[in-house]
Amino acid sequence: MTLYISSRELEKEDRLRRIIASKFTQIILPPITKIELVLTERCTLHCDYCFVANKNASKRMSLEIAHASINFLMAHSHDKRELSVAFFGGEPLLEFALMCQIATYAKEMAKRYGKQISFAVTTNNTRMTHEIARFGRKYDFNYLLSVDGDQESHDRHRVTAKGVGSWKSVMGTKFDILKSIQGWVGARLTVNPDTVDRLSSGVRLLHERGVNQFLIGLNMDVEWNENESNIWVEEMEKVRHYYFDQKLKGSPIRINEFDETLADIRNNSTGKWGCDAGRTRLAVSCSGDLYPCSRFVSPFPGVEDRYRLGNVFEGITNFTVHAELLDATDQNRPICRSCEYKDYCTGPCAASSFHMLGDIHAPQPINCVYSRLRVTRLEKPL
Repeated sequence: MTLYISSRELEKEDRLRRIIASKFTQIILPPITKIELVLTERCTLHCDYCFVANKNASKRMSLEIAHASINFLMAHSHDKRELSVAFFGGEPLLEFALMCQIATYAKEMAKRYGKQISFAVTTNNTRMTHEIARFGRKYDFNYLLSVDGDQESHDRHRVTAKGVGSWKSVMGTKFDILKSIQGWVGARLTVNPDTVDRLSSGVRLLHERGVNQFLIGLNMDVEWNENESNIWVEEMEKVRHYYFDQKLKGSPIRINEFDETLADIRNNSTGKWGCDAGRTRLAVSCSGDLYPCSRFVSPFPGVEDRYRLGNVFEGITNFTVHAELLDATDQNRPICRSCEYKDYCTGPCAASSFHMLGDIHAPQPINCVYSRLRVTRLEKPL
């Protein structure tokens, strides 16, 4: 006897499965408080270390997917009231009109749900205008500039399609516009092995130019040899001395990691592994798919398919991979168990570790250098 199931019944069953999966994620999994929206893969620059390695200029987020993303955030934030939306690309300011629509909708939804929402934009600053800066001020945007120090360091890797350096465009009149309206300006510096020796002088120059806050990150998608790692340690010491010298003078500057104590690091690190990617933070691709963070959306071959967690309409459905991201035990990294700095370390960028080592939990050598540096520099007086 053949049992016939109609297409309508199959659709009902599939819909029920999606509802159950959505309810499960809302009840069992950690609340999502941060969401990254990849508005476009288009960009005004062709930086050679960009993790969006295979940009597709036709990919852009629709307003329908953007609204669904905000709805997803509201529904999966549970009782958490402080939420954030980060705009990514490509270059997100190429979709400024869409960004305005999203921000307006997000504010309305946050008010409806009794929540507070903040916005951040990571931008190369090549599209900054008075209108963009003023809108950001109105909605309390935090524009974070991608600028890699002095002109020589920056232009070595962050170039236009014609191979021309972009430092003058980023730090010229467009920077003055943003500075005059936003006031406090933060910068994300990516340090490469061939520019690491200019790190401290780059921080000094940018601060003198008007940058107030610094997020200093290593390019973890390349190999670092011992000499380059040692130079980085020396340069970070110079940055540390400059930072506290400026703080004593009352200069407006902030580098959060230098304000941490050993107790702070231990409290924030013990028993933890990895950042909040895939836990309390998710990224949404142009097509509405969910990933742990923007680094996983389209960075390297094999990452996108493996770490797709679901989509904004159905929620998280790839529970096996999600459980892998939530795992904070040291069972997957026996090398860490005997490390004297294990209680001061939360591990590397998961996407970079997957790219370099094929394992999101595996520590990279340069990450171990960083963990050691965090502890030893705090033990040593200035």
